[in-house]
Amino acid sequence: MILFFNYKTKIILRVSGYPKLNFLRKIFWKTIDKKILFVTSPTISTLNLLLSNNIFSENKIKYLPDPILKIKDIQLKRKENNKVENFVSKENTLISIGRLTKQKNFIFLINVFKEISKKYKKLNLIILGEGEQRKILEKKIKDYNLSDKIYLLGYKKNIYDYLKKSKIFVLTSLWEDPGFVLLEAGYSNKTILSSDCPNGPKEILDNGNNGYLFKSNSSNDFISNFEKIINSENSVLKKKKILLKKKCKDFTLLNHFKKLKDILK
Repeated sequence: MILFFNYKTKIILRVSGYPKLNFLRKIFWKTIDKKILFVTSPTISTLNLLLSNNIFSENKIKYLPDPILKIKDIQLKRKENNKVENFVSKENTLISIGRLTKQKNFIFLINVFKEISKKYKKLNLIILGEGEQRKILEKKIKDYNLSDKIYLLGYKKNIYDYLKKSKIFVLTSLWEDPGFVLLEAGYSNKTILSSDCPNGPKEILDNGNNGYLFKSNSSNDFISNFEKIINSENSVLKKKKILLKKKCKDFTLLNHFKKLKDILK
């Protein structure tokens, strides 16, 4: 439509999520370059990806973090005081949140949890979310005899009580950009253990300075970083949480508005 009609309205292309730059998408985006005002990217990593592929004019590509965190909404949800299952605890619970899909890589998480639970017998794992892989995950949990350790709790409208009462937030995704739940967990002062998948987690966690990154799909690296968390001093964990929360504030609705206003000047 942009190609065939001369719109008076100025058009901004918002890249949302990690873009798979196949041949057709590259051709299409290059073709509309002259017809759009700006292209916005939710992460610096994706911005650099677009630049390196020479898809759009360099001066048109702008960094604009998504308006993921609505602080007033978060504050209201934290006051709701929802009932959380009694097996969820700050001492022993790992939490992961997301749709039960291939992207979120929960099969890997269950496999690696099986290994770490041999040493940390009191540890449990809760996964919030629904999706097409539920039956696959349920079968794997049953086959591993971990039904009393891993809990698929389904979709929860309010995740903040679960985050508050859990020890570590785990993200095992194959790709994220930037990673909505990762930001919600970081803003909630959680210690984060995340895959180094493209593109958001590495940037948000500042290559490990704001949390812990493991090589995607590497059980050994996951376990190694998990051990680092368990053996870290509280002061080290606290420093990472403070730095992460500061980074997460880039993705507030207010900050998004301010940056968009600057872009449009």
